[in-house]
Amino acid sequence: MDQQTDSEQPDAAAQAFDKLRGEVALLHDAIAGMSAERARIEIPDYSETLGKIAGNVRTIGRWLDELKASPALALTPQDVGRQMAAAGKEGREVEMLAFRQAQAEMFQAAEELRQWTESARSADQQNRRLLQVGIAGLVGGATLYAALGGSVIALFG
Repeated sequence: MDQQTDSEQPDAAAQAFDKLRGEVALLHDAIAGMSAERARIEIPDYSETLGKIAGNVRTIGRWLDELKASPALALTPQDVGRQMAAAGKEGREVEMLAFRQAQAEMFQAAEELRQWTESARSADQQNRRLLQVGIAGLVGGATLYAALGGSVIALFG
């Protein structure tokens, strides 16, 4: 029995090596096929696209340099706050000046209205006085005529 096992072992080993040889050959063919497939793949030329991207990156770089040089980026929140406060103060001063001007104009218009009212009252009073004097003159003349009527007529007549 020892001889059979010894003779069977080389056959089993030979079969295993044959099987391994087949698998290695299959693997070799698969790698060769992949290489052939890879050789057939067309890789597009991205030179133009990469050139455009590089140009865009340079443009963005210039924009960033301009942005860094911008005075707005140099401002701190405290600087912005001070500028806003100064602008607000200036705006309030302009508005206060306009308010005071309007107030002065309103007072001037009110004074003119008061003067016109007084002038109208004065004219009304003058008209009343004139009417009173006219009536007094008429009454006085009529009284004087009644008292002296006959003698004045005889004097001139």
